[in-house]
Amino acid sequence: MGRQQTYPEWFLWLAERSPFSWLSLILLVFLAVIGVACYLDSRIETQFARIERELHYRPPEGSATSGIDEALASPGRKRAVYVPVCSHIYRGRGQPVLLTATLSIRNTDPKNSITITSVRYYDTSGKLLRAYLQQPLKLGPMASTEFLVENTDTAGGSGANFVVDWAGEGEINRPIIECVMVGDGERQAVSFAVRGQDITERSE
Repeated sequence: MGRQQTYPEWFLWLAERSPFSWLSLILLVFLAVIGVACYLDSRIETQFARIERELHYRPPEGSATSGIDEALASPGRKRAVYVPVCSHIYRGRGQPVLLTATLSIRNTDPKNSITITSVRYYDTSGKLLRAYLQQPLKLGPMASTEFLVENTDTAGGSGANFVVDWAGEGEINRPIIECVMVGDGERQAVSFAVRGQDITERSE
């Protein structure tokens, strides 16, 4: 005689249940999985919302989004940097792609501070649209700051530009000043960066 096969008690218990019990058990497991998935999803959304709040753009202290002011006084030798900006570019047969532009100013000197005395935004025709600073903005060693042009602000056009005046005393590393532009095309995102170009250097 062959040896009688034995089954685990849990298997025998399940075998004795009716089809209705099986369906109820499956439904309970399904609902439990859905509940856990919803809980995890809400936790992830909460985390992303917190991160977005923390990283949301805030203008630097002493900056303004309107007004046209003269370059602010600061000791030391002044330098000016021209930075190309596009509020939009074109695709296909000339359809515009709106861009969000972030002007980034980074002090690359590990020991010395620099002072940003003027940040001016010009449109394609060369008209001064706005000056961003109400007072000089000091950047400590290795510090950075940024200025934003939203994608709904189309006044600058495809040939807009920033002119940034900065000053520093003595021998000092030049800052990196560039503009990063991002936008959503028809089928894919668009992003590119443009480095600023020195245009003047003068003493006061």
